[in-house]
Amino acid sequence: MTERAKNGPALVTAVMGVHPSAANHNMEVLNDTNKVMLAEMANQIEQAGSKLCIQLFHVGRNAAAGALVDGSAIPCAPSAIPSPIYKAMPKELCEVEIEDIYTYFSKAAKLCQDAGVHVVEISCSAGYLLSEFLSEKTNLRTDQYGGSRENRERFPLRVIQAVREAVGNSYPVILRISGADMMGGYTVADMQ
Repeated sequence: MTERAKNGPALVTAVMGVHPSAANHNMEVLNDTNKVMLAEMANQIEQAGSKLCIQLFHVGRNAAAGALVDGSAIPCAPSAIPSPIYKAMPKELCEVEIEDIYTYFSKAAKLCQDAGVHVVEISCSAGYLLSEFLSEKTNLRTDQYGGSRENRERFPLRVIQAVREAVGNSYPVILRISGADMMGGYTVADMQ
């Protein structure tokens, strides 16, 4: 990461999971045990003339069973629809689990801020959990998180709100979204 920063980019981004059940086994997970490492990384990148961005990531259904940092966790999704890549049936999230995920994102963002990370980016793209809620193809829920476009947007918007509340109004927060899900579940016009 520091080598990348030496080549002149304004921002260097690293992807990290918001929870052991949300990240592939080879991915770093944001928690108190790596706060010192984050602080050192932010400092080294700043010394090299750049800023550090941590992308807050939740894999959703796009993992194989047993391939998450928490080896006992089952990939999860808004609805029990298998990933076209991994083919495994994900666990459909209940509303309490959805609320827990807000907490994962907000705690991860606050940890980054406290460690001196310059900016966080919320991953709502590429078929991962937040974008799965947006798509009519992957979100077949009939509760407050499914059905209408407003309901499908509710989960990602609440994640954004939880992150913003955790870090305050002056800390930079980026939202990474896909223009379209490439499956016909949402389009560029929807994202605009």
